[in-house]
Amino acid sequence: MAMLAVAQFALSIKRLHGVTKTSALLMGTGSLLLSIHFAIQCDYHLHEFSTELGALVNLSFCMICSYFYNTSLLYLMRQGHLNRLEWWLAPVAWLFSMAMMSIVILLSDTGFHLPLSPTVLIAEKVMAFIYGITLIAYNLQQWHEFKRLKHVLSGYVDHYASEMIGWMKWSMLVLALGALFVPIIVFQNTTVLSFYVLFIITVLLYVNFTFVLYAVSSDSTQMKAADQYATRKSSVKKLLANSKEKSMTISDAEIQNITDKIEAWKKTEAYLTNGITLEDVATQAGISKRKMMLWQIATQQVHFRRWISQLRIEYAKQLIRQHPNWSQETIALHCQFTDRSNFARAFKKEVGMTPQQWLEKQQ
Repeated sequence: MAMLAVAQFALSIKRLHGVTKTSALLMGTGSLLLSIHFAIQCDYHLHEFSTELGALVNLSFCMICSYFYNTSLLYLMRQGHLNRLEWWLAPVAWLFSMAMMSIVILLSDTGFHLPLSPTVLIAEKVMAFIYGITLIAYNLQQWHEFKRLKHVLSGYVDHYASEMIGWMKWSMLVLALGALFVPIIVFQNTTVLSFYVLFIITVLLYVNFTFVLYAVSSDSTQMKAADQYATRKSSVKKLLANSKEKSMTISDAEIQNITDKIEAWKKTEAYLTNGITLEDVATQAGISKRKMMLWQIATQQVHFRRWISQLRIEYAKQLIRQHPNWSQETIALHCQFTDRSNFARAFKKEVGMTPQQWLEKQQ
């Protein structure tokens, strides 16, 4: 875990900047604290000495480590826009829990001496409950943001969202699964705890590895651009609804002019370019980004990704007619679909039948 922390800090300093850099630092801090936690457990064998005392130490570290990992993911999803509640919910819950435990232990008959009093054991369970509540709060926020990101991506890039942010979904799930068991696992014997630690290490290796791949790829840049575009588009819609400013309107003549340019752009088959974005289309068609946005709002009834998919399906129909012996894998490859299943699913969604059924109908 210490090596993970060092790798995250080194990556954030040398390769990353902005939102991804801060997310890497948050994740690295969580890994560093977890490595300190493991070191304390190994050096002092707290769980073998006292399950209750080991549970107290485990809960103390797990609460704050989970905070850094969950905040790192949420910070990345929100492009750095976290409110005060999201920043301070878990730290305040942790401070309250630690203060409560300290007061209960100091006022108990046995203090820090073993065996711990029943009151202290009840306080530990209350601490575990508080941890569980804060964890659920962060997980709900993450899931809400994940659904928002899928929607944002569908209106900007031609990729299916699962290809760009699928790792976030699985990271949320495995982190939530691992953390939700903490309030129960910490009170178990050493053998159970050892297996759990191996599971947590595996989970964190996956989360860190997939985060690094995302951070150093173009996906993080495209995600930022898509988020910014969605924000601008939302602002334009509000202005169109509440304002009569000429700069925020588009005439019928302008719509027709842009439509003609888009039709000319279609003939270049640039929509077959992998990873094409709405801003790419505007640049290639010779349209300003603002006018392109207004045109899309005024004329398009589907998201950008769906529109690109429709254009590719029409191109696929041409290929099927011209080359009826080609396999679906070949057609999918020529039309920039990731694989046969994605192509077949998109084709049926637009046409209402499979490519084979459509070909038979044409014949």
